[in-house]
Amino acid sequence: MKAMAEENRRLKRMHADVSMQNDLLKEALGKKSGQLSAESWP
Repeated sequence: MKAMAEENRRLKRMHADVSMQNDLLKEALGKKSGQLSAESWP
């Protein structure tokens, strides 16, 4: 059970990192190209 909890924490951290990178990329693309915005991105 302890190993599963550790793996769950690791995966949550990975998910948070990827989500943050995704948000930053969306923002950068939106600023670079005035046509794209975070809301229009899938």
